[in-house]
Amino acid sequence: MKKLTTLLIVLALILGLSSASKADVSAATCLFLRIAPGARAAGMGESFAAVADDATATYWNPGGLGFYPLSVEWIKHEIKLKPGERIIAMALQDNGMPEFNYKRYDIWVATKSDLYRWDGKRWQNYEIYHPKGKKTLEEIASRYTGITDDDQLKELTKRIARFNHFALDPLTSEIKRYNGKDWVDYNLSATDTSVGVPLKIPYKLRLNGKITALKADGDNLWAGTDQGLYLYNGLNWKAYTTKDGLASDTITCLGVDDYGTLWVGTANGLIRQKGGKWTIEKSGGLLTGPIASMAFGKRKRVWIGTEGKLAHYDGKKWSQIPNQEMFNNNQGVEYTALALDGDGNLWAGTQYGALVYGNGQWMLFGHRPHLVKEGETLHEIAAEYSRYKDDSSIQMLEERIVAHNGFGNPQLPAGESIYVPVNPAAAKVTSIATQGNKVYVGTDEGTIWYDGYKWGDYYYQDLEKKPSGIIIQKDKEIWFATGNEALVRAHTKREVTAMHANWLPGLGLNDMYYDFTSYLQHAPGWGTVGGNITFLSYGTIPTTDATGRTTGEINPFEVALALSYGTKVRENLGVGLNLKIIHSRLSDVGAARERGKGIGTTFAVDAGLLYQPYKFLKLGAALQNLGPKMTYIDASQADPIPFNLKVGTGFKAIDDDYNHLLFTLDLNKELIGMDDPLRQELREVIGNAGMEYWYGTYVGLRAGYLYDQEGDIKAPTFGAGLQYSNYRFDFGYVAAEEGHPLSDQMRFSLTVKF
Repeated sequence: MKKLTTLLIVLALILGLSSASKADVSAATCLFLRIAPGARAAGMGESFAAVADDATATYWNPGGLGFYPLSVEWIKHEIKLKPGERIIAMALQDNGMPEFNYKRYDIWVATKSDLYRWDGKRWQNYEIYHPKGKKTLEEIASRYTGITDDDQLKELTKRIARFNHFALDPLTSEIKRYNGKDWVDYNLSATDTSVGVPLKIPYKLRLNGKITALKADGDNLWAGTDQGLYLYNGLNWKAYTTKDGLASDTITCLGVDDYGTLWVGTANGLIRQKGGKWTIEKSGGLLTGPIASMAFGKRKRVWIGTEGKLAHYDGKKWSQIPNQEMFNNNQGVEYTALALDGDGNLWAGTQYGALVYGNGQWMLFGHRPHLVKEGETLHEIAAEYSRYKDDSSIQMLEERIVAHNGFGNPQLPAGESIYVPVNPAAAKVTSIATQGNKVYVGTDEGTIWYDGYKWGDYYYQDLEKKPSGIIIQKDKEIWFATGNEALVRAHTKREVTAMHANWLPGLGLNDMYYDFTSYLQHAPGWGTVGGNITFLSYGTIPTTDATGRTTGEINPFEVALALSYGTKVRENLGVGLNLKIIHSRLSDVGAARERGKGIGTTFAVDAGLLYQPYKFLKLGAALQNLGPKMTYIDASQADPIPFNLKVGTGFKAIDDDYNHLLFTLDLNKELIGMDDPLRQELREVIGNAGMEYWYGTYVGLRAGYLYDQEGDIKAPTFGAGLQYSNYRFDFGYVAAEEGHPLSDQMRFSLTVKF
C-alpha cells in the first residue's frame, strides 16, 4: 500500500504541473512518441498493453514491470497431507519441457509415508496406467515393482485395489468394481471396454519403510528409506539393499556430483555408484557411522558431514577438516547441511547454528565469545545477553549455552571463552542453499539469509517464521519446503531489447529511420527499474532561404529518454511510471523572421496499470505522454505532445506444455482538444488486434490488424519470433496497401536476457 500511495502522489504532482497539456488544439508535435516499438508487438497489430512482458513494457505499459517474468514471483503449491505429516524431502526433476525457468522442473516431495509429484498443474501421489492388451493386476504390479514373489504380488494387488477404491470380496478376496448397477469382477482385458479403464498406481507402492531422502538425476528419481534405496525411471521401480552392495539399508542422504556420480549416505558409511557399479568409500575411518550431509565442488571435490566430523575429498584422498573451536569440547555436533558459495567457501549447518569455512579458518555467525570472569555465574551471563529479561527467557538461554559449549552442569572456567548464542544464526540448521555469495539458511525457527554483507530474517511468504525443512537452488531459482507446501521463488533476469526500422519506406525516404532500446532490471524489495531511449532521424534535408535558394543541409531528429519503475501493489495488480525527457531538434534556425531555433525540450510521464483477474486474462491501461507543451520559438506557439490513453486485454486461449495461443486487443485515443462531437471522438479511436502462437519457447508466429479510421490506416500485420535460451529475435511486417506510407515496413528486434 505504501508503494501505491507513493505512485499516486507522484502522479498527482505531475498532473498539476502538466494541466496545460489539455489544450484546445487538436494537432500534436513529437508524434514519434506514438511509434510502437518492438517487432514482436508489430507482428501482433501493435496490441501489447495487456501483454507487456518483455523490455518493451517500458513503452507499452510500465504496470507490466510488476509481473513475472519482469519481476520476481512467488509460486506456492500446497499439499493436502494426512494429519501430523509434513514434507521431509524434496527433489527437482527435469521434465524435458521447452522452458528456461522453474517450469522445466517437476517437484517431488516426500513425507514419511507417501511420495508426491507436482507436474506443473497438480499434486499427485500416483501415476496413471492405461491397460494395453490382456494384463492382470498381478502382472501390472510385477512390471511396476520388479517383484515376482506370488505372496508379495497378492499384497501389492490388494494395495492397488484399495487405492482405486475397488472392493474385496470378503469370502474369496477377489477384486470387485462397481459398474453403476452391480459389483462385478475386475479384470484388465483391453477388449472389455467396460472394465479396461485407466488405473491409478501409487508411487509409494514399491517403497518399503519410511522415506528419508530424495534426489533426481536426469530421468531417474532416487528415493532412500530406512529399508533400502529405490530407483524410479519413469516406468517402474528397482530396489537396492545390502545384497546389492549398499553399506546399510538405512539411507540418510543422497547427492549427485557434476560428473554424474551418485553418492549415497547410509547409517554405516558412504557409497557411490558410477556406471552401475557400487563402491564403498574407504576413508581411513573418517566416514564410519551415519552420514548426515554432503556437498560437491569442482575437480571432483567432495565434502561429507557426519556426527562430530567433517571430511574432505580432494579428488585423490580423504582428509578431515578440523572442527570450529566451539565444537572441540562438544563431540555431539552434527553437520546437518553443507553447501559451497560462489567463492568456494564451505557453509555448514549444525544443530548449533550456521558457520563458514574458508582459507583454512572457520567463521561463526550466531554466537559471541564471552570471556568468563572470576566468580561469574551462568545465570549472570545469560541475563546479560538475553534479549528478553524474564526468568523463562534467561533460563532458556542458559540451557542453550550449556548445550552449545558441550559442558554439563558446569563450573565456569574463569579466564576462558565460552560461546553465547545471540541471534537466529545460532538456531538448529535444517538446510542451506547458496546463490553466488547469497546464502539461504533454513532453521527450525524460520529462514534466514546472508546477502554477502549482513544477516537478516527472510521476510518473504512468512518464511522468516516457518520452520524450513528443505531449500534447493537450481538455475538461480529457489525452492523452499515448509510443512505442507512447496514454494518457488521464480527469479527474473536483466533484459535488454533493441529495435531498428527504416521509417516510411513507402514514401521513398531511404535515410529516415527509427531506433528503440530498452533495459530492465529487478531491484529486490523495491520492484523493477529500467529505461528506454527512442530516436527518430528524419534523414538529411536541404535548407533554403526566402527566395528558395539552397543554403545548406540539416539532419533533424527527435529523441526521448525514459526512466521506468513498476511493482505489484496487490497479488494481481501491477502499477508503473515512466518519467521522460523529450528533445526535438527540427531546425538550427527559425523560419523567415522568427527568432530562435526549431529546437525544444520538455518532459512527460506515463502511468500504467496491469490487472490479472484470472490466470488466462489480463487487462491493461496506460496514460502516455502526459506533460507540458513543446516550445520551439516562443510559448505562444507551443504545441502539445501526443497525450494518449491506451487500454487493452490479453486472453490466453491455449496454455499447455508445448502450445501457447494468445489473443490481444488494444484501443488508443489521443486526449488532446477533446471538444468534438462524440461521434467524431469515437472515429478517432484507433483499434489494434492481434494473436501470437508459440510452440514451446522456440518458435512464435504472429498476426494482427491496424484500424485507424481517421488516419486511413487499415492494414494487416505479420510476424515471427525465434528464441534460444536467453536470446530472442523478432520480425514484424506491416502489409499496408501499395502507395501507403506504411507499406512494406519491416521491423527487426533482438532481446537478450542475462
